[in-house]
This record gives sequence, C-alpha cells and structure tokens, in this order.
Amino acid sequence: MLKNYIKIAIRNFAKSRFQSLSNILGLAIGIACFLQIMSYVQYELSYDMYHSNVDRIYRVALERSFPDTKTDYAITPAPLANALIEELPEVELATCINRNINVVVRYQDKHFNEDRFIFTDANFFQVFTVPLIEGDPGTVFTAPNAIVITTAMAKKYFGEDEPLGNILNIDRFGDFIVTGIVAEPPGPAHFQYDFLASRSLQSQHGSDDWLRPRTYTYILVDKNTSAQALEHKFPSITEKHLSTQVESYDQYLSEGNAFRYFLQPLKDIHLHSNLTRELEPNGSATYVYLFSAIAIFILLIACINFINHTIARSLDRAKEVGLRKVLGAHRSQLTRQFLTEAVLLGMLALVFALLLIKWPMNYLSAFVGNQIDIDFFGKWWMLPTLLLLGLLVGLVAGTYPAFVLSSFHPLPALRGLSTMMLSSKKGKGFRNSLVVFQFAISCALIIATVVVYSQMQYMTNKRLGFDKENVILINRSWALGDNIEVFKARLQAHSDIVSVSVASSAPGLGTGHMLFFPENATDEEHQMQMLYADYDFLPTLKIEVSEGRNFSKGFATDDQAIIINEAAVEELGWDDPIGKNLVMSYPQHQYTYNVVGVMENFHFESLHQRISPMAFVLGGRGLFAVRYSSEDHEKLHAFIEDSWKEIAPDQPYTFSYLDEELNSLYQKEETTKAVFGLFSVLAIFIACLGLYGIAMYNVKKRTKEIGIRKVCGATQSNLVGLLSRDFIKLVLVANVISWPIAWYFMSKWLENFSYRIDIHWWVFALAGVLGLFIAIATVSTQVIRAALTNPVDSLRYE
Repeated sequence: MLKNYIKIAIRNFAKSRFQSLSNILGLAIGIACFLQIMSYVQYELSYDMYHSNVDRIYRVALERSFPDTKTDYAITPAPLANALIEELPEVELATCINRNINVVVRYQDKHFNEDRFIFTDANFFQVFTVPLIEGDPGTVFTAPNAIVITTAMAKKYFGEDEPLGNILNIDRFGDFIVTGIVAEPPGPAHFQYDFLASRSLQSQHGSDDWLRPRTYTYILVDKNTSAQALEHKFPSITEKHLSTQVESYDQYLSEGNAFRYFLQPLKDIHLHSNLTRELEPNGSATYVYLFSAIAIFILLIACINFINHTIARSLDRAKEVGLRKVLGAHRSQLTRQFLTEAVLLGMLALVFALLLIKWPMNYLSAFVGNQIDIDFFGKWWMLPTLLLLGLLVGLVAGTYPAFVLSSFHPLPALRGLSTMMLSSKKGKGFRNSLVVFQFAISCALIIATVVVYSQMQYMTNKRLGFDKENVILINRSWALGDNIEVFKARLQAHSDIVSVSVASSAPGLGTGHMLFFPENATDEEHQMQMLYADYDFLPTLKIEVSEGRNFSKGFATDDQAIIINEAAVEELGWDDPIGKNLVMSYPQHQYTYNVVGVMENFHFESLHQRISPMAFVLGGRGLFAVRYSSEDHEKLHAFIEDSWKEIAPDQPYTFSYLDEELNSLYQKEETTKAVFGLFSVLAIFIACLGLYGIAMYNVKKRTKEIGIRKVCGATQSNLVGLLSRDFIKLVLVANVISWPIAWYFMSKWLENFSYRIDIHWWVFALAGVLGLFIAIATVSTQVIRAALTNPVDSLRYE
C-alpha cells in the first residue's frame, strides 16, 4: 500500500510542478533557518559544559557598595581563595585566574604579541577539565616559573621540536619552562587561553589585600552543598578579614560601604553574567530566547505556506477524491495518501535545506565570534534527529489539508462543489488566521530590523565628546622603556602627524577604577574611572575642557594635579571644583591631587553604559594615540613601524584604529541587524508563497464570477480592487497585531543601551506600508491575470 501511495505522490508532484516546487522551497527555507538558528542556540548553551564537574564549579563574584554607587565585579581580592578553602569545609578546591593581554612571548629569534595569556594556580587542572596531551596535571605547576601551552602554540614557537623543557621568555615576568601541552578546549568556554603560567610568583603581589579586587576566583564545592547555603557563610569571612584592614569597620559599613560575595554557576556565566571586568565578552540569554522564537515562527510560517498551497490545489484534487471514494476508498486511506505526500515533500525539503544551510550560517558565526557548523555525521543522533524533523514538518504541514481533503463527499466532489466547505465561515476563518499569523510575524521582523538599524545609526552618529577619526593606537608604549619620548618626538616631527599622546588606555579599551574622597571628608568615598596620560591627551582626542585648564609643562606642580569630568563634579556635588583637593585612597597610603580642570563628558565606554565619573592624572604607559592628517595610510604606517623597529627592534609593533576599536564594541548589534534583516526577508518570502497560494485558490474559486462581472461591464481595476480587498484587510489586521508585540520586545532590547532611540510611530507605519505593498504585489499577479482573462473562457470554466 505504501508503495502505491508513493507512486501516486510522485505523479501528483510531476503533474503540479510549480505548486510542488513552491512547497518544497518554502519548507526548505524554513527548515534551513530553523536548523541554523538552533545550531546557534545549542552552541550558546554548550559553554563550559565539557567540564566533568560543571554542576559543582562556581565563580565567586563581588558586589561592591559605595556611598553613592553599587558595582558588581567578576573579580575578587587575591586572598579570598585561600580563605574559602581554609575556613569553609564545603569548598573542596579553589583556583584563581589572572588574564594578561599584549604579552610578548619569545623563543630564540621568534617573538609574538599574545592576548590569551593566563596566570593560574597549581590546582587549575583539578577544578577544570582541561585535557593534557603531555605532562602530569598534578606536577606541571610545581615549579614557580612553569608554563603550559596549547598544541597550536607548541607548533607556532617550536615547530617540530620537542616543547617540554624548553624556555619561553615572557616580557616583564622572566623565563618560564614548558612543563605541559594541552589540547584545544573540546567545547566553547567563557574564557580562552593559549598559555597557562604558574601564578605563584605573580600572586605574591597584593596577596593580603582584601580591599582591592584583582583576580578571578573559582571554587569546586562538595556534592551535597547548595550555593545559597554557602553564600550565607561569606559575610563572616568578609568581616573577619576586612576588619583587620579597615579602621572603624562598623563605621565604614554605616557610611554605605560594603563587600558582598556571591556565587555564579560556571554553566550560567556565558549567558547570564554581565559584570564589570568580565574575562571576555559574554553572550546573552535574551538573544538565545529571541532567536529560538524566530526559528520556531519561521518554521511555522513554512508549514502554513504548505497548508495554503494545498488548499489552493483543493479544486484540482476534489474530483480525484470523489472518484477514489466512489471506487471504494475509505477516508483513512485518503488521509494516509495525503499525509504520505506531505511527508515526502518534507523529506525533499530537508534535503534542499541541508544544501541551503551554509549560506546564512556565516552571519551566526560572526554573531558569536566563532565558527558554527552542523556536523551531520559527527554524532550518532544527528541523522535520526534530522529525519525526525523532516517527518514532523511533513506531518504538521500536511495534517490539516489531509483531513480536509479526505472529508469531501463523493457526489459534491465530482460535481466540483466540495470546496463549499472551504468557503464556509469556519474554513475561511482558519485560512485567514493563517495569513494574518504569517504577516504578523513578518511585520514584527520588519519593525525589529528598522529599530536595530536606527539604533546602530544613532550610535554611529552620536557625538561622543571626542573625535574618533584619524587616530592610530600603538599598543605597548611601555615596551620602549626610556625611549618613549624619543619615539614620540620622532612621530611629531612628521608633517602628516598632528599630535601624539601617551596614555594608559583609550576610549573603547576600558580602564581601571580608583576610590577618591574630597579632602577632609573621608566618609565620602567615590569610585571613579582612572586614566593616566600625558599633556597631549586631551588635544589629541579633541576633548574639550569646560572649566579650568589642561595640564601644562609651565606648571611645575601639575604632577600633583588632577582633571575630572563633569559627571564626577555632579557626583561630588561641587559648584566650583577648580582648586579643590581630591584624595586617592590606597590601603596603606594616600595621594592628594589638586583639581585644575574639568573636561566635558565623553564616552570612554560603549553606549551601553552611562558616562561615569572619571579622573585624569599625569603618567601612564599603555599606548600611543597618534592623530594624523594624511590619506596615504600605507606610507604613514611604514614610517611609524620603521621608527618603532629602529628604536625597539626586539619588540613587536602592533596597532589599531580608534574608530575600529569603538565599532568593535557594537559587533553583536551589527550582526543582529544583519541576522534580523536576513530572516525578515526569508520570512516575508515564505509568507508571500503562502499568500500566492491563497490568491490562486480565491481566483480559481471565483472564475465564473469574474466572467459574469466582466460581461456586466466591470473594468479591470474594479476586479483588481474586488479581489485584493480581502487580502488588504488581512494584512492590516496582521499589522495591528504585530505592532504591540514588536514594540514590547524591541523596547526590552533597547534597555541594553543607556543611550538609545525612541521607537517612533513612523517605524510601525513603514512596516505596515511595506507589508501591504508586498502583499498587493504578490496577489496582483494572480488577480491581474484573472482580470485579463476572456470572459467567455471564464464562463466555460469547468
């Protein structure tokens, strides 16, 4: 019987090639989108899941309260790890991580600038499941200068030579002996590494400082311990150790200061953590939920497209159903026949989907910053899952048409009257609801795309408080040692270089925080971003001074001067800040600075964050900021690089553009814009295929009516308006439904930005007009053809 069903299905496919290809194409696009998005979802959910004890590993985070602010940090004080092990029996192991960027690694005549360099403790391999290819996890960090490298780094530095026992020189940290080789992580993780170096020497600095968070602390807890119960024991540890370093500890707390430690499950960090000083940019659970919903909706739209096309073919299949029933076929047999056809189409669509799937995958790979791929044969369950997906899609898309078509009575079907059921209020209402659903989702995606695009344009064009164009950032200025001023002077002598500055950081690259209080007001501690730079920093970035003055070599006391931004003045509550003193608070000593200027607020961070108080003092060795006027970038770069290599031949030269660094802060949003745009187009295309099918059905159903109206004098425009009217109403209803839904979700998305656009009425109007135009363009092909048909042919129909 199944063999006969398949034969009949193949004949029907061949007989109605256009409708069959349209169904296959719609389903294929829907399945491809679904698989691609769910691959992204699976990838995001798999972060850190390869660790064998993932359910027992937690990161300790810090909620630091100040009199006026509260900040959540991913870092904690260095001595916390040992205290947790010694004082809490529930903590089996604790390990710390310190990440360093712009680290120069040398081996013989090779030297490279490395960004994935981590210092860690001896028990790192007992907490995390990191497979060692060579070396013993229990002894690789026995020596204080031991280092473990990945296979990629072993090949990069040693080629075919044996890495173990060789010496790598690390700038600022000395020589390290290679004691182990680790494989690449078997899955995505919230922090990446190429080098794992022993932290024993580095950890001596600040090892007893409980006031300054500086390290990432991870613990492995007992199987029977809950995170909530363990957190309840943290305050006693905090009080015990902080009270030894803070005078009048109770008064310190009463003034609004507090340290509260809390636990983050390792498997939740990537999607649910957005703390200050994260190891790397994390993902977002919001995007996972959002894209999962889009995947399901696009697949549903594809199934609805199938239903609409099958209904459109009901006029052609009615007589077939009638004949089969007259010849003795049961309804169950006809149902199985139509379901078989739907499943076969679903399987064919799956094959086409697997061919299409590579195209938009690049967008999702760019979105997460890693290559996402679907390994069809790498896991035993993948192929059965895909086959099950094709089967389910076929059944979901084919069930309603199968039961409707098999319900036709034989005599009305043979007379061509069986579609009366489809013309009933119930049948018509169901079809209309499908069209409304399709276009509501499509219009919502159009609105989302416009909002994302508008927000990106706003961020691109917003005044940042400085000029980001034509600025080169040269990393690792400290590598020049005593020749920093020599290099700077050489660059300033070039005719195409406007100005040069040395600073600890630059906008978009982040900076540290320090605690300040007004002189004689120790109970008014304020947290501020801390920037160290030279006299030329403000002019180089074109940052305006609103009060007072910039640093000047003409003032010998400017090494004890400070410039603050307007946000700091507001937080301090000063009406006249010039001449007042600010004290930088350290545990053992304090520095007093005199305020000589106030700079205008500028966006040192992305527009996700509000402008926070900032302090700017002389000093700093992090990078050079070079403003240039030349359009010949290659020639200018050659001059800068040659100057660097002449002064520091053994130091790698690395640079970037300030505008590119700032744009990278919004890479997720840029890719979101592309992803929304792509899937909006695909959803609309699939919806149009379904609408085309419904239009085809309506035109066929009203063929004789069209002929009669033309004989009675109806013009072509009258007929186009008549046949398009119902579809216009459906699209308008779809818009009304989509508007509040899109407004809600996009408002939530915009909450991620401290500086954002308002969603104006014209966004919804634009989506409505576009949806209406697309719907009319889709329907008009069938409607105009019907209106141009000779009325004699229309009256002879059937």
